[in-house]
Amino acid sequence: MTYYGRVNLPDLDALRRRLDETIESAYRRIQQVEHSTAELREKRARDAERLTDKQIEAMKAGILARERTPEWQVVMERIAKGDFSWRHVITSYFAGTMDPDVKAAFDSLSDVPPLTPEQREKIKAELNKAEAQEAEAAAQQQDEEHGPYGGAPRSPYGGTGGSVPRRPRPDDWDDDDFEQFNFLR
Repeated sequence: MTYYGRVNLPDLDALRRRLDETIESAYRRIQQVEHSTAELREKRARDAERLTDKQIEAMKAGILARERTPEWQVVMERIAKGDFSWRHVITSYFAGTMDPDVKAAFDSLSDVPPLTPEQREKIKAELNKAEAQEAEAAAQQQDEEHGPYGGAPRSPYGGTGGSVPRRPRPDDWDDDDFEQFNFLR
């Protein structure tokens, strides 16, 4: 410490060293945070690309079920024009790479009330119903393509085209088929 008259002056060189150390420490911490943030953004982008169609539909339904804000109206018009898809909107939200209109739309959701439990259950029920219909349609298509019981594909000339007999259908039966049986004896 340097004395100047009766006033104690601190050692300026020591203060400068301490200040430099503090600034260096803060700078290293900022770099660590920036690195962690970059890693998190990359992970979120990878995770966003893995979203299933069902997850996208659920999020879309949740957005559409809420009160429509002017910002969402702009986004929906752009989707209708083909500027981007619902998948793009939702994955860009998770990846943090949103278009300014999409960012404004998501930010506007804080101004409207959240979904009620009843609305959430209704959305789940509708999604489950749609999923069941899709599964039923896929099963029916598979049955038409591969024949009953997952057998050989159907032949255009009747039968299954293989050694597996064709499963009888209700329209295959005539009244004549039952004449030989008298169930009333």
